[in-house]
Order: sequence, then structure tokens, then C-alpha cells
Amino acid sequence: MVYSHMKITQKHYDSLKTEIEKVTSKWNLAVFKNAQEGLKYYEDNNIGKDHKMRFCFDCFYAIPYSWRDWFMPRFYKYANDDHLYTALKKILFAN
Repeated sequence: MVYSHMKITQKHYDSLKTEIEKVTSKWNLAVFKNAQEGLKYYEDNNIGKDHKMRFCFDCFYAIPYSWRDWFMPRFYKYANDDHLYTALKKILFAN
């Protein structure tokens, strides 16, 4: 089963969203308070060639390794980085 137009199962999407929300809940202690501010920071400081992609994957890699070690082999059986990026954008920039 694929969630909406993305190539990700509902279970994997929900789990990814939960983990990303754990990362973003700590932002009030950091440089930015939401994804839009974070993206602006990346743009202003020229971080990465594709600022939004770099920001999304930096958020993904801020998730503890133990969870990513569980998630990645399962997700990459049916999808790739493009699909992960689409899901991350939806989670981080849905508003």
C-alpha cells in the first residue's frame, strides 16, 4: 500500500513523521523555530546546492541512527531517495 501519491507505506510515513516531529520539537532551542526559517537559514548561508533537499536530509539524519537503521532497509526495498525526499518535504513543509 502506498500513501497518497508518494511511494511510501502508511506505516513508514507515520513512523517517519513521528521521528521528524521529535527532531523539530527541539528547534525552539536552536537557530530556527520552523522549517521555513530553517530553509531560509540554509539559503542565506548557502548550505548545499539544493537548499531544500539538503535541509530535508539534514533533518532526516538528525533522527537517531538506531531508528534509521531499522527504517532504511525496509523503505529502500520498494523506494529510493527521491521518494524519501518527497515524504520529508510533505512532513516539513505541509503548512
